[in-house]
Amino acid sequence: MSYAEYQCAIIALKNILLYSFSLTNKFMYLAKNIRKFRKLSGLTLEELARKVECSKNYIFEIETGKKNNPSFKLVAKIANALNVTVDQLASPPIKSKNADLEAFFRNFRKLNEENQQGIIAQVNELIKIKKSKS
Repeated sequence: MSYAEYQCAIIALKNILLYSFSLTNKFMYLAKNIRKFRKLSGLTLEELARKVECSKNYIFEIETGKKNNPSFKLVAKIANALNVTVDQLASPPIKSKNADLEAFFRNFRKLNEENQQGIIAQVNELIKIKKSKS
């Protein structure tokens, strides 16, 4: 092997390792984000599995990183079921500055529509009061 061939082989190996590392990170993000968005949506494993037409166990294995090769079609179905984009599922999670706010919205989504509308009306009333004082 010539020196030039050796250098090309080294560069190719570096690219393969970088690509592999990038995919590993994407799968790690995918697992964490599917779980995060599923919980934020108030869906159980069973409910998400039903929506995307696969088994609860398979969703669990994706979320825990045991299965790191779901098809793009399945990831797209999961994104659609969670009302997010595929890019949001495969990107590094955004750190929440306010965990209480996330918890509030998670609990809000669990309320029935009548209770949600009541809370929205109260918030709108508070906004009107604040605007009138300004």
